[in-house]
Amino acid sequence: MSFDPTNHGFLKLDFTFPSNVAVYERELEGIDQSAHDQMRLNCYLSQDGDFVTVWDGLIDAYVTGISLGFGDDASFDFAEQYEETLFRGYISNDDEGAVILSALRLEQRIPNILVVPTKGRLECHMLKVG
Repeated sequence: MSFDPTNHGFLKLDFTFPSNVAVYERELEGIDQSAHDQMRLNCYLSQDGDFVTVWDGLIDAYVTGISLGFGDDASFDFAEQYEETLFRGYISNDDEGAVILSALRLEQRIPNILVVPTKGRLECHMLKVG
């Protein structure tokens, strides 16, 4: 028996990180998650065998920063501002996963979305169910 994040409220995304590391996003009721959104702040999970990382924030802060034109701005670190690592370690089965994910209290974390209005100022808005 191994750990399957889809048994714990995560959706498997349609891409992987380098070295074929699987990526999952916490399922949000009422939100269209048919495609991943680089601007969405949510809980994510990566899995390489039994090694799992869970974080709250952007799926890839570096890529989001570059796509918004902050790639050359050393004064603003997207990962520092928009990512919080919640767990890094080994989860070998669903029972262990249930205990660890329960302890993280992911349901208390509110998903948000980064937006750039016409004024060009970066804003963070609470994600609305729709």
